Amino acid sequence: LDPSEIRAARGKASARVPRAQFVIDPYAYVGPVLALPGASARQVERWEMVGAVERSTVSSDFEREVALRPEGTWSVRALRAGDVVWRSEVHPYEELPVLLFDGRPPHALLRRTKQRADVPSTSVIVVVPGGIEVTGGSVCEEFPALVGAWQGHRVFEVEVSYADALTFTVTQGADQRSERVALYRPPARPRLAADD
Repeated sequence: LDPSEIRAARGKASARVPRAQFVIDPYAYVGPVLALPGASARQVERWEMVGAVERSTVSSDFEREVALRPEGTWSVRALRAGDVVWRSEVHPYEELPVLLFDGRPPHALLRRTKQRADVPSTSVIVVVPGGIEVTGGSVCEEFPALVGAWQGHRVFEVEVSYADALTFTVTQGADQRSERVALYRPPARPRLAADD
């Protein structure tokens, strides 16, 4: 490589965009949040959000968490010089208003389709409105009641080591409806054994 190519490669590496995450602290009372990493102006100038409780645009000068509302679409875009340099959009509610987060910190929102969730650990944090029952795993811990926009939702950890699916059942009067979400465990990445 000539020196100009090396400088260009360094410039691209230094401007790598940090990733925001949808997470939950199960011991907090606010419900799911969008964790925005701090970034230099060379990486991200500001974040734009859909689904946030308060402002929809914030600067990227320091790390922060932005509370989310219980709604069908959450999205975040990283902007630099007016251009979108990174984006993420999730639709956390499919058929039922059920959110699944990784049981390990930082408790990131799990990738989920209508019928399947990718579960990388042995437990999940479940957020559901009152009136929805969950079967298929064993509840390890129930967390404090949520407040604000998430009032009326329950948060609990479900052990899923031996479960192949979770079933969510909602009852409204005489009507009862269930949705089964299969639990998919991505294969472990291969690791090199240390030389003896």
